[in-house]
Amino acid sequence: NDTGFSHLAEAMGRPAYVVFGPTSPQMGFGPWRSGSRSIRSGVFCSPCGKDGRRCPRFWSPYLCMTSLSSDAVLREIVAARSGGEDA
Repeated sequence: NDTGFSHLAEAMGRPAYVVFGPTSPQMGFGPWRSGSRSIRSGVFCSPCGKDGRRCPRFWSPYLCMTSLSSDAVLREIVAARSGGEDA
């Protein structure tokens, strides 16, 4: 249910920009179309399990999401739309 709109966008020929936190695009739900982008913080413990429900970081739960700023997401989208590499 959380990736439905990205699949719909790609089915309609549009790029999708998907933010991943405790899960991973390698788990089978990442965007596949050229121009689409998976956006992640790169925290070493992500993905944390099959669906990310149990974060092992009790001292800083869900760092994979809280460390990913809206500015970083916007930079990734701008870079993807301009044809550039990661920001």
